[in-house]
Amino acid sequence: MRVGVVGGGFSGLMAAYRMLELGFDVELFEEHGRVGYPPHCTGVVSQETVEGIGRPAKEALEASYEGLIITLDQVKCKLRTREGIAKLNRVGLEEILLREVSRRGTPRLGARVKRVTPQGSLELASGEKISYDIVILAEGVHGKLRAQIGLLHNPTTSLGVNIEIPGSPPWEKGYFKVGFAPAMNGYTWEVPVGDRLVVGALSIDPREAVRAAKKLAGDKKRLRVYGGRVIHGPPLPRARRGRVVVIGDAAGVNKPVTGGGLWPNTVLVNMWAGLIESGLDILEAFDKAYSSIYSRLYKQYKLARAFYEASARERTKLLRFLGSLLERGLCDSLNGRIGYDSHEELFGVILRDPRLLLKAAPLMLRNIDIIKKIIL
Repeated sequence: MRVGVVGGGFSGLMAAYRMLELGFDVELFEEHGRVGYPPHCTGVVSQETVEGIGRPAKEALEASYEGLIITLDQVKCKLRTREGIAKLNRVGLEEILLREVSRRGTPRLGARVKRVTPQGSLELASGEKISYDIVILAEGVHGKLRAQIGLLHNPTTSLGVNIEIPGSPPWEKGYFKVGFAPAMNGYTWEVPVGDRLVVGALSIDPREAVRAAKKLAGDKKRLRVYGGRVIHGPPLPRARRGRVVVIGDAAGVNKPVTGGGLWPNTVLVNMWAGLIESGLDILEAFDKAYSSIYSRLYKQYKLARAFYEASARERTKLLRFLGSLLERGLCDSLNGRIGYDSHEELFGVILRDPRLLLKAAPLMLRNIDIIKKIIL
């Protein structure tokens, strides 16, 4: 089985890594001369994701946390997650994955693919033409090759900005901060990593993201500044055309609320590989795996849509509603029961806790318009 992978970001490298483990002949194309650049992701993931990636993620580990401190409209929740949380060196992770792919596969850096066909043929900018049994498109958010095969996608996007500054946090060790405020169409973060802090912001309005990140950094020395576009969904409903499959940003396989593609693409690729090992045809296995991750991401997208696609008034109402739920016991109920990457579990916790549901019911009835937008 000959597999062509287009894109040397995390998704493409992870797919190539797993396909090589299955014994396939893999060739990977990356238009830039190195992987991991330009960096734009903070690299905070669940321990589940670390285990799913395996040794490369453990080698790229920079810090570990028990949980996070969430601020919703001035209401604070110290949340210990079901499993630990990790901060990965994203550039380092991709360099390690490339090293692994190089051992058994054929990575081609500085090779730009300009055309793809549903039959699995690629044409490079150099004019070279190659055919594969399957092509994996992991080209990024622009999706130019994806569009060539008729898979159109127009997800909601925002800008994420990270600023690394020296210093240690004044709060309890083992936690990082995430803050949501009604005035901002996005959120902020403060992540301790050794003797430095990674502060940042994400917003639909790029100028707002830059302002918020700079405000958090204050007058501290900037050690490094990086960022990029973040996808909030919806994910691509169908991610295959003929012998070409689409993953990563090109398919909107990202966490809709907080962004980040490491978790969903790790789940997708691992499930795909497992189904192939169980005897399914490689294309049938992909369709089944993608359907599963699509379902989870679309549930998360409903919550993201209620926030990012809302008016300032609606956003304020949503945050106050969630903040009120936290004050009524949701924070305590969530402790140790929800995964860092599993935003869709939020309302399931409420519905499974009779005491919390009794407390929350009057509030939920008063905000039935918000509930409908999230659930329907």
